[in-house]
Amino acid sequence: MLIGKIILDESKITGLIHDILQRKTLQDLNEDFVRDELFKYLQKNHQFVSKLNSNFQPKSSLYKKVLKEVRQQLRRVYGLYRTTIERDNCKDSANPFFNKRTIRFLC
Repeated sequence: MLIGKIILDESKITGLIHDILQRKTLQDLNEDFVRDELFKYLQKNHQFVSKLNSNFQPKSSLYKKVLKEVRQQLRRVYGLYRTTIERDNCKDSANPFFNKRTIRFLC
């Protein structure tokens, strides 16, 4: 992945994506979508790229910061779509107002 004048190795990018998708809330995301968001983040914060390229350790503070901020951005973007889809797919029986007793009473 070319960011500015620095090329990040594909194995490093794949490792970052794998670590980002470790969160339970983000496991359903497509890897290409995560790759695009990671690319946008690294273009925006290009000063991290050279440091990340030279010191690519999963326990480094910069690595953890990149993971945290990309996950945060993904939650924002994915959360917008997820809530509308869940709201559209919601059934009446899942509504707290409609429990089994209320449904029997209405029928």
